[in-house]
Amino acid sequence: LETTSLGVQVFGGHGFIREWGMEQLMRDVRIAMLYEGTNGIQALDLIGRKLTRDGGQMMEATYNAFNALVSDIQDAEAKGLAQGILDDWRASSADCLGMDATTAAAAACDYLAYSAYSLIGVLWYSMADKAQTSGNAVLAASKMKTRDFYVERILVRHDAHKAAYKAGPESTLAISGNEFDYL
Repeated sequence: LETTSLGVQVFGGHGFIREWGMEQLMRDVRIAMLYEGTNGIQALDLIGRKLTRDGGQMMEATYNAFNALVSDIQDAEAKGLAQGILDDWRASSADCLGMDATTAAAAACDYLAYSAYSLIGVLWYSMADKAQTSGNAVLAASKMKTRDFYVERILVRHDAHKAAYKAGPESTLAISGNEFDYL
């Protein structure tokens, strides 16, 4: 959604007319966030079923799959950075295993975003490293630049989501029902 919104912004007023196709992309990407359950429902499913219900087995399977990608990274510095992201994700995810239902529900959306930013960061380290052995210098340079952009501009968001989901449910539950009445 964010990338498509930026695309519409690049086209300006033309981003809303059919001629360039951006308006269709905006509709398509927005509905993708609703089809199989809203992002909030998917977040609850991730933290409530896929993470905690099986005692962390899915988390370990995910960690192992991503760890295999990290193990294949040839550049030692990139490998260390990717491993750090992945290990932080694993430790943070393990902290969620003991959450009660209320805490998990309050944390769900931020945990989903934190996980996505973190794991996509690991993927960018892996892709950029693989591109270095492709024999295609343009592809290799492009992947490295894209990885660096992601790490510097996008990945840093995972820290804010981590802080938010670790904050607990208190502020989420602080407003009582009658306080929503502004009459």
